[in-house]
Amino acid sequence: FCYVTSACLNDLGIPRTALEMTAMKTLTKQHILKSFGGIKDYIRYGKRAPAIVEAIRARKDSREIWQRVYASLGDVASSVVSGEYAQGYQQYKSLVLELENRFVMASSV
Repeated sequence: FCYVTSACLNDLGIPRTALEMTAMKTLTKQHILKSFGGIKDYIRYGKRAPAIVEAIRARKDSREIWQRVYASLGDVASSVVSGEYAQGYQQYKSLVLELENRFVMASSV
């Protein structure tokens, strides 16, 4: 669950030691990989995330998109830091689905 986060931080020049990355790693280890459904989502995400990143990077407004993604990652990180793993998980799943629908699915239509 760190592929989109890594790309976002990298493209914005934010170190990988940022809270958002730490929170995503914690969320993955402490919540996502502890259930069958979470593992399924993790595998599906691994297949979808590269296309999302590629589609965003191909756009002229990619920096603005990453800035909005970064703001959403801040919300996820806040949930994780507060121990609200399920909420952070849902926030991140929603973000990824939104990005996929907006940038990957829309370009294939």
